[in-house]
Amino acid sequence: MWLSVASALVLLQGQAALQMRGPLESVSGSLLRVSSRGKSASMAVLIDTRGLFLTSTGVASMPSLTGTLHDGTTVTLRVRSVDEVSQLAVLEVAGWEQVMERVRGLQPATLAQTLTGTEKIFAVTPQGTNLGDLAATQRPGILRNSQRFVPLSEIRFESNLIQFTGGVVFTSDGRLVGIINATLAPLPSANTTRGNSLLKEYGPKPLVIGYCLDQRVLSRVVTGFRSPDQTPKHPTFGLFYRNSNRGVVVDRVDAQSPAARAGLRANDLLLTIDDAPIRDSFWLAAQLFGSDIGVVRQFKVVRGSSTMLIAVTPIAMTRPQEGRQPHLGKAQVLHDPLGAADSAK
Repeated sequence: MWLSVASALVLLQGQAALQMRGPLESVSGSLLRVSSRGKSASMAVLIDTRGLFLTSTGVASMPSLTGTLHDGTTVTLRVRSVDEVSQLAVLEVAGWEQVMERVRGLQPATLAQTLTGTEKIFAVTPQGTNLGDLAATQRPGILRNSQRFVPLSEIRFESNLIQFTGGVVFTSDGRLVGIINATLAPLPSANTTRGNSLLKEYGPKPLVIGYCLDQRVLSRVVTGFRSPDQTPKHPTFGLFYRNSNRGVVVDRVDAQSPAARAGLRANDLLLTIDDAPIRDSFWLAAQLFGSDIGVVRQFKVVRGSSTMLIAVTPIAMTRPQEGRQPHLGKAQVLHDPLGAADSAK
């Protein structure tokens, strides 16, 4: 009986490796392994035919960056642009035109435009490739360095690896999901306390949970990096609010901001946004950050004894400090080896 179980586990692991081979080959031309002073640091993914590779800001701060393409070619990298708001950056390959002539199969990744939260995914890190599941989308979280609530996608893996931060995530059909900004420390499996070596090798691994930016935000960042000034544009409403025993209440409204021009005022009670009930201030902050510039968001508001609808059209923020929440509450610390972690409320 034991041999049958062990053989089945080995077979399943072999099947998983075969499942990864096809998708990995389909995206290999978009991947770059980034090293700092000769030591593997993270992954980056090609987003533009001009040789622009998306990675985390933690990598951008490292010295002496080089990269290794899918065929083993080594290239010199420089930081082209950094978006402190999203904690993502773009690296540029020196002499890209010559590299394109020598290396075949280089192709920018295709973004996954919509996700249901049930997709099978795989993550590519310098240590290897892992299959996983997209567990949820639109999860509110906070980017620690920019102190900004954002919508996140949650990814779950069975793995002994801890270092997933900076890994590149794709759907099973090769569409780009994002860059892992942070991971929760692995949750132990039953096998971690068992002595049998076959179970440890082939049985269930510890559960690792990772987070990357929601698709709408990622698309906005990539579009900004591809633009002539290579600067992502993010929305601002000029609105500050807090949780109260009544619900989410406006603290203040910046003068001349979209919220002020629309008529929102301090002490307004915010009930819904686009007909969705507002759960709390953290959820609302993530929703607002996921907004499209120039696209109206409609609030249902209680002011005194009156209930009204107020339409607010966000504009592009002009400085990174805009949109931060004055009070973030207690946040859970995530595993953050690259210094670009999220904290999930």
